[in-house]
Amino acid sequence: SGRAEAAVTAALRAVEEDPTNLDYRLLLADSLTLADRPSEALEVLVPLRDQADYRVQSRLAQAAWDSHEPDLAAQAFLAAADLADDR
Repeated sequence: SGRAEAAVTAALRAVEEDPTNLDYRLLLADSLTLADRPSEALEVLVPLRDQADYRVQSRLAQAAWDSHEPDLAAQAFLAAADLADDR
């Protein structure tokens, strides 16, 4: 738990330094997920929901599912499936 929170702090710092860096945002979402904070991970990912990127859509799907947002989760799971290398 403490390690997950430290990861959130480090990832948040990275996003604050370079808010347009997609990898940093994904790292923040992953860290929040590991820290059992799915609704915050969802907040980080929702602004990226129109990106045709498997990494974004798969994380968005899981964060939405964990946040009890089944409609958004279904949309993102479908988008991720369409973007997967090996369907």
